[in-house]
Amino acid sequence: IKKGGPLCVGYSVFPNFQACMADINYHTNKKQNFPEGFMKIVGDGVHDALERGITVLEPGCGRGRHVMDVAQRYPNSSFTAFDIDEEAIELNKVDAERLGINNISFVTGDFCNMKPEWTNRFDYVMIYDCMHDLPQPALAMKGLKGVLRENGVVTMLDIDASSDMVAQTKKPISTLLYNISLHHCMSVSLS
Repeated sequence: IKKGGPLCVGYSVFPNFQACMADINYHTNKKQNFPEGFMKIVGDGVHDALERGITVLEPGCGRGRHVMDVAQRYPNSSFTAFDIDEEAIELNKVDAERLGINNISFVTGDFCNMKPEWTNRFDYVMIYDCMHDLPQPALAMKGLKGVLRENGVVTMLDIDASSDMVAQTKKPISTLLYNISLHHCMSVSLS
């Protein structure tokens, strides 16, 4: 048993993982008319509100593909995106500048320790493919409640998986997802 240090390993041990996931998400999003198509089906007037201009948070943004796509499509809105991976945040800043996206602020942050200045700040929180990475998802959700304005909206998309192993074996990709979860997601979340 390791003592006096992190339980597992951080993102630096997986140098290509963020880029790989970003590419997968990019191609999936293009097929699904993201972001406009998604925002229109969210409901609660999210699409129209984004058009007018609202404040948006994306926690666990990874390489920032989702938030950059949304920010480009909805330039009247203001976006804050964070991740624990400092390297990804720095790369996101470079990408946003290269693409001319100036309505996003990328910061290093921890989903389970929201910044106090974010209290009641955001109209919309969009979470993509990161809740399963968190060591304490209930604590993260409590933090989200604190950053949302009254009547704020949260959307969350995550891996379509089940803890029912019999049901999972009927999905051919389940073995890959299980291995990624065990060897990457869990390890990073506990570091």
